[in-house]
Amino acid sequence: MRSRRPKARYWHQSRCRRDDIFKALEPLVSALTNAGVKRIAGDLVGDESYFHGPPFGSGWAWDDLQYYYGAEISALTINDNTLQVVVKAGSRVGLRCQLSLQPATPWLSLINRAETVESGTARKVHFYHPLGQNVIFISGPMPINAAGYTNEVTLHNPAGLFVSLFKQALARQGIKVTGKLRSFNWLDRQA
Repeated sequence: MRSRRPKARYWHQSRCRRDDIFKALEPLVSALTNAGVKRIAGDLVGDESYFHGPPFGSGWAWDDLQYYYGAEISALTINDNTLQVVVKAGSRVGLRCQLSLQPATPWLSLINRAETVESGTARKVHFYHPLGQNVIFISGPMPINAAGYTNEVTLHNPAGLFVSLFKQALARQGIKVTGKLRSFNWLDRQA
């Protein structure tokens, strides 16, 4: 008889629900609303200490961390610990490209250095994610007539993203969080 690994019912579902990441958080939010919670007077804390070890897989190369398959490992995973950056040409040549983050979150900052260029020019959009930071630098030319480009990016401290999105999901149901957002891992717990 094969052993079966339990499914992460709540957090893993978001990958299948690209249209609305908050649907993946509905069971957690519903548990609070059904209990009559209207306000959380204190910090919202994401405890990812269930997993012990580094947030990177054994044998991963440093440049794997730039790509979706190199996303940090976390006990609080949502959307496979990645977000999508959509790059579209600006309204005219010479302008910066238009960037959007899906799902929209302040957890990751985008630094826009991508420029709209004349049609016929090759698209050469590059993404750079400094290790241990939640900032993505986007640079390179995007032709004005291009359909756009979407890239899956990783982020640092995915438990923090989980908590940030959870706070947004709570707010959508009228539950206010008055404290800060925090996360901690097994090393923090030992300290």
